[in-house]
Amino acid sequence: VDGLLGHWDYSISQAQRISNEEKGTVKIGLLESIAPKLIPSILRYLNNEKPYIHCDFVIGNTALLSELLDQNKIDFAVCGNNKNRSDVNFTPLSKEQIEFIVNTPNHPLLQQDSVEIADIINYPILIGENSCYYYQSVNSFLSENNLAFKRVYNCSALHLIPEMVFGDTIGIIPKGTSLKQSNISFKVKGFDP
Repeated sequence: VDGLLGHWDYSISQAQRISNEEKGTVKIGLLESIAPKLIPSILRYLNNEKPYIHCDFVIGNTALLSELLDQNKIDFAVCGNNKNRSDVNFTPLSKEQIEFIVNTPNHPLLQQDSVEIADIINYPILIGENSCYYYQSVNSFLSENNLAFKRVYNCSALHLIPEMVFGDTIGIIPKGTSLKQSNISFKVKGFDP
């Protein structure tokens, strides 16, 4: 009987502990370029600290994540600042950097001492879709310099751009996007959107 009472007391204390635990679902939106770095840390934290919290991840660009926030389909997002949304509290965590890549060490631009934005406009460009925050930053910089790309190939799956770079094309991606071993990153002088 003492063992049964001890087990009963233990069961009651466990039930009280569990009932005090936070439960529910958190829906997190992440930019594709940072998702691989953040998801393991988030999952580790939830597993260790909040075992009864379920997590749904939505991966996308700033435009998509802003729209999902507006529709209350996600609780928060780690993304760029959508300047068209004044009703969202935006806290900058870092400045998104942009990376230019090619796929061959023989690319004509890599033979130059320095590369300026005007040097790349005549090459085919692989870049995210026009709703991507970084795409808008690149285009804004081009406009300020009265320039425009001649040939643009858009891809909404940013992680695929390093795989798609071919011949003399130039990939423009958020820094932190996983690169292929054959990708070569280069700097564009004066480019700092």
